[in-house]
Amino acid sequence: MIIGFFGISGVGKTTFTKRLKKECPNILRFSASELIQELDGKINYKDLLGDVVIDNQSKLAFSIKNLSSSRINNNIVLELHNIIETKEGPHHISKDILQGLGLDKVFFIKKDPNIIIENKSKDIKERSRLNLLELDKLQNLALKYFIEVYKDFDKEIISGSDEDVTKISKLLC
Repeated sequence: MIIGFFGISGVGKTTFTKRLKKECPNILRFSASELIQELDGKINYKDLLGDVVIDNQSKLAFSIKNLSSSRINNNIVLELHNIIETKEGPHHISKDILQGLGLDKVFFIKKDPNIIIENKSKDIKERSRLNLLELDKLQNLALKYFIEVYKDFDKEIISGSDEDVTKISKLLC
């Protein structure tokens, strides 16, 4: 099973999937950035322009296809974005790319924008600097797009809570 966890930058996808990995040590856990970087994609915020984002998504799709064909009885957990924050503004990832990733189940992690701002302030990654209102608007845009893209998929909106870890680990372990 391949499960995708979506959410805007700073929502806590990595923290959440690391907690899942702790509960289910046999899962394979990857961020989109890790998979893109392995294929020499550019992931630094300052480099994320339209063509780079499109090229990165092709690399991500290729990498996930390789992962899914080479895994042996391991569930795969992926940290993904459906909208990438770039210096040019939000960039929607193509529906065809997102729907073609071979995901069996998808989750969207949604949090209070104040928590996301706090998370971003502690992070060493260079990211866009959005105020509370802009962040809330971006998260709602990403959530709306997630629902649109995955309207026919097994999907769920979560907060990243301990209860979510428990529930999803039962699915994966």
